[in-house]
Amino acid sequence: STPEELQEFFRTGKGTLTFTPTIERKEGSVVINSMAPRFNIETKLNALAAIKGIQWASDNSDRHVGICFDIKFKKRLEPKEKEVMFAKIDKELANKLSLQTAVTERMDDGETVKFRYTTIPIILNDWIKWRIELECRVINYLISKSERELEKLTLLQLAALNKDTMKAMLDKEDPVKFLISKLKFNGAKLTEDQANYLMDIRFRQLTKLSVAKLIEGIKKVKLTIISLKKDLKNPNARILSTL
Repeated sequence: STPEELQEFFRTGKGTLTFTPTIERKEGSVVINSMAPRFNIETKLNALAAIKGIQWASDNSDRHVGICFDIKFKKRLEPKEKEVMFAKIDKELANKLSLQTAVTERMDDGETVKFRYTTIPIILNDWIKWRIELECRVINYLISKSERELEKLTLLQLAALNKDTMKAMLDKEDPVKFLISKLKFNGAKLTEDQANYLMDIRFRQLTKLSVAKLIEGIKKVKLTIISLKKDLKNPNARILSTL
C-alpha cells in the first residue's frame, strides 16, 4: 500500500490496503515466507502451479518454520523467463483488501452513558491529552511535596540558628506563642503549624542539627523545585524522556 492509502485508512478507519508476500528468490525456485490474509492456500498453490514454467508448488509450513511455500521452476529457464515468472508470482500473490475498523468509545459523564464512533487519530489525540494532563498532575504533586520538604528544612535551619530561643521555649507556659513572638520564617511571623513543628523537635535532635548540611539540603530541594517548574512548562519533553 502507498503512504497515502495508509494515511487514509488510519484517518478514517476505512480503506483498501495491498498485502504483498515476502519472497526469497533462489536459483531455480522461490520460497514464500508470508501470505496475505483471506487467501485459500490450496486454491492459490494450484493457481501458482498452473503458471507456465513452474514445475510444482508445495506447502511446507509447520509450527516450527511458520509459513513456507516452495515454488520450483522448470529447468533450462532463461534469465528473462525467470523475471517473467517472478512478476507473475508477485501478481498472483498480491491481494487488495477493503478494510474497515469500527471503534466505539463509551462516554460516561457520571449522569448519562453515550457511545460514539471514533477513529485511531481521535483515540491517539485523546490519549496524548490525558497523558499530558496526568504528567502535569504528577509534576504539581512533586512540586508540593518538595515545597513541604523545603519548609521543614528551613524550619530546622531556623531552629539550628536559634538554639538559645529553642531551649528557652522549654520553660515557657505557652511555647507556641513564645516561638511566634521570637522567630520569623522568611521575614514573616511563624504560623501556628510551623511553631508546633518546631516545638516537636526533640532536644537531642536540636543539638545534632548542622547548619551547613541543612543549607546544602535546602539548595538541593530548591534546584529540584526549579527543575519541576521548568518541566511543568514543557511536560511533553518530560514524557518523551520516559518513553
